[in-house]
Amino acid sequence: MKNANLKASNSRRGINATDSQINELAPIMTSYVSTAISLEKREQSFLEHCRTKAVPATHFISPEQGPNREASTVTADQYASMKLAVLKGLPKLKQHLVLSPETLSLAIGLYIEDQLTYERGSDKAKAKTAVLKEIGSRLGKLRKLLEKNPTNESIETANKSKGTRAPQQPTGPDKTAGSAAKVLESIQQAAKRAQAIEEPEFDVVELVNLLAKAQQIVVNH
Repeated sequence: MKNANLKASNSRRGINATDSQINELAPIMTSYVSTAISLEKREQSFLEHCRTKAVPATHFISPEQGPNREASTVTADQYASMKLAVLKGLPKLKQHLVLSPETLSLAIGLYIEDQLTYERGSDKAKAKTAVLKEIGSRLGKLRKLLEKNPTNESIETANKSKGTRAPQQPTGPDKTAGSAAKVLESIQQAAKRAQAIEEPEFDVVELVNLLAKAQQIVVNH
């Protein structure tokens, strides 16, 4: 009689869960909670490292693109190294959409000239673009994690570098504005900036080839 009354009460309250639903859900919940706890521990480990090494959130901003690039406190090569670190944390299938296994094993940074190329608009090209977007997104999440959990050291480092970009690698001796050397430097910078774009809306390889021809014109003049 008691069970009958309980079932009637549950029916009136709109409860329609079945035992099989709960039994199937239970191990999924256990796995989810276990994974969430593991993630929380890894996040704490990441934050502790940043506290120890005084790493500011601005280290996770691209120095070459984006509205906040001037606030970046890393060089282009350092950022390429960080992007590679994120790529190595993704599943192998995603890694090998961007870099061949051989290139991946030797790479010190994620550079466009090392990446695999696919026919424009193909499924693999779209999948590769999605992976590159994910890398940028994950770096952004790490930056936001640091911004939400600032430390005295990271705040001090960020304030000191505010408005100042990390020193970029020199490309040669000082150039005089208007000289052939200055033009060459501009061409080289244009090529590097094009190659650094993660989601280009134009053919980067074709542009770089054209810039190389332009460079030859200046050199041979």
